[in-house]
Amino acid sequence: MKYRRYRHEGEFIPFGWGEAYYDHMSRRSVLYPIPFNILVGWSINIFWFLTWKATPKWFENKVHEILDERMEYLKNKTKNWPR
Repeated sequence: MKYRRYRHEGEFIPFGWGEAYYDHMSRRSVLYPIPFNILVGWSINIFWFLTWKATPKWFENKVHEILDERMEYLKNKTKNWPR
């Protein structure tokens, strides 16, 4: 017996199966038998939450780097202005 099924858009969910999570890369739902779909869904959510918390936020770091460079440029540009 298979413990995992895939459901594409427009297909019906078979009786006794529940959607555990949605796979965005393949654009299909992953189905498990009803008592296991909740456990698998929670474990996938916990995995992605911990992965997201552990990785540095690349975009935010890049924005701060660009803003720091811009502030440094403006400080050097206005350094010789009369006060």
